[in-house]
Amino acid sequence: MRVHRLTWAGLEIQVPGATLVIDLLGGIPELSQYAGEPTEDLLAPSGEAGTVAAAAITHPHSDHFDAEALRGALAPDAPVLCPMETAQVVAEAGLTPRGVELWEAVEVGELKITAVPAVDGFGSTQVSWVVSHGDRNLIHCGDTLWHGYWWEIAERCGPIDLAFLPVNGAMAEFDDLQPPSGIPAVLTPEQAAAAAQVLAAREAAPIHYGTFHKPPLYISLPDPEAALVTAAVRRGVTTRLMRPGDEIELVPTVSV
Repeated sequence: MRVHRLTWAGLEIQVPGATLVIDLLGGIPELSQYAGEPTEDLLAPSGEAGTVAAAAITHPHSDHFDAEALRGALAPDAPVLCPMETAQVVAEAGLTPRGVELWEAVEVGELKITAVPAVDGFGSTQVSWVVSHGDRNLIHCGDTLWHGYWWEIAERCGPIDLAFLPVNGAMAEFDDLQPPSGIPAVLTPEQAAAAAQVLAAREAAPIHYGTFHKPPLYISLPDPEAALVTAAVRRGVTTRLMRPGDEIELVPTVSV
């Protein structure tokens, strides 16, 4: 499978005959009133508009669920894989939801996509996605917090070849969540390195950093790439810095 990193937390995953996008962001999200305007270009999927076979969202926050971008990217009636509790939100946006229970696997062409546990920093329902092609597996972790499910994910879905982990350690202040906690609502680089170590991931790739920063309402850690590399070295974790637009190919060692 060819993995193309998009902007923020977005991924595009291609196998022969099918393309999957995860947490596609194509426009300025509602979150920008707190997090600021995007500071880098928002990348679209590489294929023709209206041809993507399926999408997945980790949760319905506007920087991970961009309904307009999905409507433009997806083929007619293509499903949007989402946590079961958020299917109604996806349907109300005029898209075709496919609610997925924890540990349930859905097939899209040659891909197997499994919903695994995650924890949102503001109490919303969230999952991470393990995407498999033959014996190659990656995990996309949205903007999860640290949690205690990493060991079970490793046991049930490993080995993990590539772990896409959020790293900006954002502290956010929202009007409807007062008083603010002053605690990061997303994995920090140190926590991301720990998650990769527990997952026994062959490589850890940072996501969810560099696009939004608007103190004092949304504060991202400075230079989380360097902090991740430093933390990963201490833990014996290999990092792969994939910036928006970068690609990697994960080739199964057995036929699909």
